[in-house]
Amino acid sequence: MIWLLDTNTLIYFSNREPGFERIARRISGRSPGEVLMSAITLSELECGVENSRHRDENRAALDDLVALVRVDAYPQQAARHFAELKAALKAKGRQTKPYDLLIGAHAKALDATLVTNDLDDFRHMPGLRLANWLRG
Repeated sequence: MIWLLDTNTLIYFSNREPGFERIARRISGRSPGEVLMSAITLSELECGVENSRHRDENRAALDDLVALVRVDAYPQQAARHFAELKAALKAKGRQTKPYDLLIGAHAKALDATLVTNDLDDFRHMPGLRLANWLRG
């Protein structure tokens, strides 16, 4: 099984926020190809570093995170899933954040389970498997 970690999950883990131990347990012992982050997620995290008052500290933390969780390039098939998800949401009159839509499409392309603490941001995307490692 492939687990694609969402931005908020990685922030909880990296910042050692409450519940980060649960994430660490889930990551430990898995092969490098089982637990991934999207290149889109990395882009969001890079923006966080650039806009931080503690840039050097956060750069080091992100480098450590990337050494632990492999970054997966955005696959071509995700573009089709992006379009399908966007059309399905439009038909339902729903909006979603553009990065969340890209990350959801990436998870679908990998046939991965998306691990997020913001289930409400993704649960309306048809066919997407979700998990919250902070809640159990």
